Amino acid sequence: MVVINKTYIYKLLVVFFALLLSFSSYMVARLYIQGQEEQAAFDQLTDSVISQNDTFTSEYENSDGMQTTSKYTEYLSIYKKNNDFVCWINIDGTLVNYPVMYTPDDPQYYLRRAFDKSDSQSGTPFVGEGGNINSDCFIIYGHNMDNDSMFGTLDRYKEAAFYKKASTFTITTLTERRTYEVFAAIETYVSDEEGLYPYKYSGNIDLKDYDDLTNWLLDHALYDTGVFPSYGEQIVLLSTCSYHTKNGRFVVAARRIS
Repeated sequence: MVVINKTYIYKLLVVFFALLLSFSSYMVARLYIQGQEEQAAFDQLTDSVISQNDTFTSEYENSDGMQTTSKYTEYLSIYKKNNDFVCWINIDGTLVNYPVMYTPDDPQYYLRRAFDKSDSQSGTPFVGEGGNINSDCFIIYGHNMDNDSMFGTLDRYKEAAFYKKASTFTITTLTERRTYEVFAAIETYVSDEEGLYPYKYSGNIDLKDYDDLTNWLLDHALYDTGVFPSYGEQIVLLSTCSYHTKNGRFVVAARRIS
């Protein structure tokens, strides 16, 4: 008959859970350090933009191989480092201040890649499938990171009080600086069958689809902004994960006003 030594089993369990706790702590620390390092790389990009901020124009070769004049030359060095760069998004009152990438043949290429194309948990904000920055409607995706990087502070728009302080944000390309006005902030979810309803409108859309999209966004908004887009005004959707429900998403919808 085998006699079970309870003290021995207890010691084994103590050792097991101690090792498990140590491993879990190591993984948490590793992810934290990785996130900080990834954000530091973006901070360097931001610093380079600030240091080169000027007003003169410069010629560059665009993705189609055509010579084009860049007005905002502070971003030209970013483009020359990686010509997947299409614009820079900045939202005052948040930590959103990043390059945005565009890879139409593989829209989610930067989902888990840094600006330099290396592997990255944070990824890089990117333009989603179906549209581009000149479409009637386009989507910019960014991760909701625990360290508040990427679109981790976008959910500040869940509060109407924050919206009142930051109702507009800028998107700057190599040739123009655009201003967008937020008209809806939405908590929603992605269903396995249909995906997220507004996503299907990415691209160029007719009047009916434009009205369907804007009505849906306004009907599902967390609060009333008093802003109503009109057909012809470009719409951008900023999308990130949300944890209010399974497969949750938080979407900020804005119209271009200049």
